[in-house]
Amino acid sequence: MSAGVLEISLNIDSPLREVLEFKTCCGLRLAEQNLEIMVRNRGGREITVLSRLELFGPARRVLLENLHPQPSQVIPPGEARAFYCYFEGENLQGYERAAMWDEEGMRYEMTLPG
Repeated sequence: MSAGVLEISLNIDSPLREVLEFKTCCGLRLAEQNLEIMVRNRGGREITVLSRLELFGPARRVLLENLHPQPSQVIPPGEARAFYCYFEGENLQGYERAAMWDEEGMRYEMTLPG
C-alpha cells in the first residue's frame, strides 16, 4: 500500500517474531511481537516516522502506540525500516485503512489490501 512517499506493508504473525524472541532472550524482553510493519521511503528526502500506527474501518478503529523501536525511525530515501508490535487479533479484517505520522505531524494514510 502507498501513502504518497511512504510505502507500508503489514504482516500478521511475522516469522521474524522468533528472531526477536531469540535476540532478546538474554536482555530486555519484548512482549510477543506478532505484527511487522515495513515502511519504505519512496520520496527524495529523509523522513522520521513515529512509532505509531492507526488502523480503521467502518465500524472499528485502533491506535497502536506500542511499536518497536521507540520513539521513531529515520528512513533515508529509497530505504525501508521495520516496526514491530503486538496486535490483538488474528487478522486485519474490519480495517480498511491505516495511517502513520512523521515527526513534523504529516499524516500518511493508505488503503489496506483485500
